[in-house]
Order: sequence, then C-alpha cells, then structure tokens
Amino acid sequence: MRSQLLLAPLMAAAVLVAFGRVAPAAPLINLVAVPWVSSVMVPTALLGWLLSPIPLAGEAVWWLFEQALSVFNLLLTLAVQHWPLWEPDRPLAYPLALALLLLSLCWGYLPCRRVYG
Repeated sequence: MRSQLLLAPLMAAAVLVAFGRVAPAAPLINLVAVPWVSSVMVPTALLGWLLSPIPLAGEAVWWLFEQALSVFNLLLTLAVQHWPLWEPDRPLAYPLALALLLLSLCWGYLPCRRVYG
C-alpha cells in the first residue's frame, strides 16, 4: 500500500507530461484493480486456456472470466463517470508534474514507522 501511494504521484506526473491529463481516481482504482486482475482474472484466464481442449470445462471457465471482466469494466466505467479525467491548462502541465514529482520524492524519504511485537 505504501509503495502504491509512493508511486501514484510519480505516475501522475509521467501521465501528465505524456498525455496532458490526469486521472484523479487512478490510485483508488489501482487499489482495487491490481488485486482483482492478479487474483481473479489472470488465474481464470490461464485456467480457461489450459482447459480449452475440454469443451464444457473450458467454456465454463471462459464464461467466469467474462463475468469477472464485466464486473471490472462496470467498476471502471463508474469510476470514470464519478471522477472524470482532469486536463489542466497547457502552461500548468509541467509545473504540476514537477510538483507531483517533488511530492513523490518527499514522500519516499519519510520514515516508515513499524511496530514490532
């Protein structure tokens, strides 16, 4: 979680420089999308590929994959509707990217408190 929060401003700066816009909901979406894709969709797709030669089993697994993809697509659509892309004025893009980069660097230097028990 800390590394994702550390990378979010850095990635936002890169996207801002490359595309001229930022997705404000990207860090939140990634908190849900990364586990969903890696824990549900990838294993289901690999199992579907493995079971493709077996007619009913392969079709059933690919159906599950399609359902997981539909849920993922619905959540992404809702997120974009509630938090649309933000396109700042062109002259502000580089200063904002620099500010995001500095935020990421400062955040990376903050000590991480750990409690050992």
